[in-house]
Amino acid sequence: MMTLILSVIIFFAPDGNLKDEVGKYLKEKLSYYQSFEFEIVKVPEKYSSIEIINREIDLRGNIIHLPVKVFESPGKSSISYLSIKLTLFNDALVALKPINKNDKLSASFLEMQKIDVTGVRGTPVKTKEGIELYRAKNNINTGAVITEEHIELLPVVLAGGQIIAHSISGNVVVSVEAFARQDGAEGDVIRVITKEKKLFKARVIDGLNVQILE
Repeated sequence: MMTLILSVIIFFAPDGNLKDEVGKYLKEKLSYYQSFEFEIVKVPEKYSSIEIINREIDLRGNIIHLPVKVFESPGKSSISYLSIKLTLFNDALVALKPINKNDKLSASFLEMQKIDVTGVRGTPVKTKEGIELYRAKNNINTGAVITEEHIELLPVVLAGGQIIAHSISGNVVVSVEAFARQDGAEGDVIRVITKEKKLFKARVIDGLNVQILE
């Protein structure tokens, strides 16, 4: 049975408008993005009709390759590709000034902009909500897109800070004074050292308490 059951789209040439139909297909596949632009840069040399095979699109790079089934004549077909130059646009937070590593983020020096995210590595941050709870993991230049990989939750425990480390075994809880060896946000696993110079890994509970894991 035909195209709908096979989950493909058939384009007929020269009567059909290949670019319009490719646009419809991409719109369905790229619904996560606000908008996109594309240019078909390579098509099979000879065909009477083309089926686009319905698969996930690999968005690495700005050239994508859509697998297609090419019909040259009745009963004769082969697998090929449509090569398409793609530009993707989405809202994302952009830095209005340089941000240094470990700086606390502020909505005042970030702006939401609709930008080309085609070549952005990582996952762009799409809201200012709660941004003050984060800091920069590395230096961020003016105009850079803020990605989830650029930022981390503000630590509640700082390296060198005194904490209480709790060891739990069944119903028995042993608590000792310790010092953090590294910064940590709630839920992070950090290294701690007791006053007896014993090293442990511990999960941060809050700014004063950690739970020893080993």
